[in-house]
Amino acid sequence: MQLAKISTLFFLCLILLLGCSSSEDGDNNNNSQNYVLTSNAGTDLTAEGGETVNLDGSGSANSNTSIAIVSYSWTQTTGPTVNLQNSDTATPSFVAPVVSVTTEIIFELTVTDANGNTDTDNIKVTIAPQPTNQQPLANAGDDQSVNSNESVTLDGKSSSDPDTGDSIAIFSWTQTAGPNVPLLNDDTAVASFTAPAVTTQTVLSFELTVTDTNGATGYDSVDIMVAPAVPLAGPYVFFNSSVGLSSSNGLKVVDTHDSNSIITIETDVVEHIILTHDYDFDSATQLISDYKPAYIFYFKNNHFWRVYLGQNSDLTPQQVSSESIASICEVVSTTDPLNILDKAIIYTTPGADGNCIGTDSDNEIRVIRLGFNANELPLDATALFPSLRYPITLENGFLTMVEGVITQYDENLQNPVQLLTADNPGSVLFRLMGAGSNYAFVQVDGEIRVIDGVSKTITSPLHTISSLGMPNFQCDASDCFFIDRTATANASLFKMPKDGSGTSQIILQEVGPNDPQPEFRIVRITTGYVFYYMQNISGTMDLYRFPKSPTNFDAPIIIDNADDFSKFYASSESVYYEKLEKSGNTVVNYTAVSIDQDLINRQVFNQSQWIGLADFSMYVEDFSFDGNQLLANGYTSIDSGIGGATLQEYDTKTGALISIVGEIPINIFNLVDIVFTKYGNLFFATGKLVSPTASGYQQDVFVVNPDANPVFTNLTNTPALDEYVLQ
Repeated sequence: MQLAKISTLFFLCLILLLGCSSSEDGDNNNNSQNYVLTSNAGTDLTAEGGETVNLDGSGSANSNTSIAIVSYSWTQTTGPTVNLQNSDTATPSFVAPVVSVTTEIIFELTVTDANGNTDTDNIKVTIAPQPTNQQPLANAGDDQSVNSNESVTLDGKSSSDPDTGDSIAIFSWTQTAGPNVPLLNDDTAVASFTAPAVTTQTVLSFELTVTDTNGATGYDSVDIMVAPAVPLAGPYVFFNSSVGLSSSNGLKVVDTHDSNSIITIETDVVEHIILTHDYDFDSATQLISDYKPAYIFYFKNNHFWRVYLGQNSDLTPQQVSSESIASICEVVSTTDPLNILDKAIIYTTPGADGNCIGTDSDNEIRVIRLGFNANELPLDATALFPSLRYPITLENGFLTMVEGVITQYDENLQNPVQLLTADNPGSVLFRLMGAGSNYAFVQVDGEIRVIDGVSKTITSPLHTISSLGMPNFQCDASDCFFIDRTATANASLFKMPKDGSGTSQIILQEVGPNDPQPEFRIVRITTGYVFYYMQNISGTMDLYRFPKSPTNFDAPIIIDNADDFSKFYASSESVYYEKLEKSGNTVVNYTAVSIDQDLINRQVFNQSQWIGLADFSMYVEDFSFDGNQLLANGYTSIDSGIGGATLQEYDTKTGALISIVGEIPINIFNLVDIVFTKYGNLFFATGKLVSPTASGYQQDVFVVNPDANPVFTNLTNTPALDEYVLQ
């Protein structure tokens, strides 16, 4: 029994135990306790002092995805205290402290889920010291040796900063030794100055200071050795006695650095005097003051000779061809140095009959080529240039007619390219599109075409000319403008692409009568407008302005009226002209006028004349010019000349007064020409000086020096001869 009771009790307890165990297992499943919550503070990081550090605990997770993480809490446990931003989010950040040694900062991330369960993780951030800001490396360039009055450039562009991501923010040049000079752009990498005139070798020292973006500085210095000034001689202005292209009184020049120094080059009789010029006609702006004589060529003792007129020339004549020339009939285009003489000297000699005149069709043509080699014989160009009115030079060769064919040769008169056969060779006429151009107009068989000297091609007909003949073209960089008559309208204003890519187009009809005189076919252009003048029904003249690219609503504007106009020029922004007041056919007054193309700024000078461009028309007729212009302002009367007027210099582009040169002496009857070459502040002029000779005046050469007293000084005084500056 006892054993039976015990056995019974044992089984009851076993049943109870088994039942309790089964009940507890059901409660755990209901409370979802079988999952894992994991905090993940991310992998350890490194940073530099001052750098922003981003912590990322978004990798924390709950194995039971249905139970969300409801909070993040970041705390710093070691290291220098930092300001932890957004510490209750998964991705806080802080700025690493600046440290002198490598330092560790540890953060602890605690995450809590929706059931209140938590887990923690740590991350270590190692902070490295900031790298030291290295000094920038200044480089003032190599030492230099220069001459007095020479322009000097100081170049610090090779300066650098060795730190990655750093750069030089400030340049500063200072002079530390030598005579003080004004430094231009001394706060940039490249500064400049003009070396002073010194009598002994002198050192100028300069220091360059460079500062980087973090404030560090570096220094370097440079020495400039300045040599004593060498007395300058030249350039020279040439003038000859007597009118024409020969001289019975030799050749003379005046030194532009010493206007009292007149030097005789030749005392013998010389012939066929030619003056060539050093000038870049390809430049966008044409500066009259840059138009400087380069060489004199002349014929003497059966040879051509040349003399260089540039600075420090020894003025020694040099023979330019080995051939002995017994006689010369004519030198081609001696009055147009921009046409032939920058390429070659072209001349004729008597033919089989031994005469220049009479049966001159057999005259032989010779060419001394570019370079003027004294050991080279002239080329026989008789077959190439059968008529002296044909040769014309492009930038890279010659155009001519050969047996009725328009032909282009290279600079050495070789490699001919036949462009077009003319039905009527006598109708052919060439015209450059501005001096130094590689494009040329050609009038052939009553039509205008364009020759491209680079590609050696000729266009199809672009314009049919009227009975008025070759138009007076004015060209800018892209288009040419001219006045011509049409078959159905009066004289009209045309526009045509300069490169020959299109035919002519009328942009304004009926600008004047059917057969305008040549002077009424002159147009001048600025950047935006075409200017021209025409006779009105009352017989006076109207000056017009019309847009270069007109709309249907544009009409010509009359900007001035006069009995007549003269000296009509244009710069890129303004026009210059003279208004003539007449009594019958006699001019009783000149009024000089300048006006900008927008008709805002007009300057009117009564009893005044523009001077300095009267003989420049063949150079400016094909383009606008920017440079300087002289004005004889306020003379007493035309009968007494312009003596007593004030000579003034103006900027043609802006119309601004540059300087008042000085008063013209009363005894100058008429200032024939102011040489458009200006050296420093000196001008050179010829003028009719009132004298007691039978003719009533003599022609002499003057130097015009604004700093002298008197301003005008005679360089010659020759009552028996007329002296001329040859330009």
